[in-house]
Amino acid sequence: MNKIFKNKITLITSGQPSLNPRLVKEADTLVSAGFNVTVIYQYWNNWGTELDKQLLPAKKWKAVRIGGSPQNNKTVYWLSRLQHTVAKVLVRRFGFRFYLAEKAIGRCTFLLLKKALQHPADLYIAHNLAALPVAV
Repeated sequence: MNKIFKNKITLITSGQPSLNPRLVKEADTLVSAGFNVTVIYQYWNNWGTELDKQLLPAKKWKAVRIGGSPQNNKTVYWLSRLQHTVAKVLVRRFGFRFYLAEKAIGRCTFLLLKKALQHPADLYIAHNLAALPVAV
């Protein structure tokens, strides 16, 4: 039986793996089925980061965090928050034009897209609303 995909799947989430058990189960299942899996995610909160430190080392899939955090890569984190806030205000004023919707939907949607483009895959799967524009 021929596989439809060449073996690379990227899962994208606007949260953290430890806060998304469905994503973790899906990534584990895909790896067990022989796929090369990458999970691209963003910082959501400190306790999730602590749980990620326990969860991720044992996983057979690659995890890539983007968008910074209040502790690490602070400039990227705060700039992405500012861009997200401004985009939400502009959407209320001008509507869903000029790629504002994609910037307003999530703090790191464009950063998720940028990182996903650096990880070519045969299939991209979005796990949250803010990740949906990236997978499409």
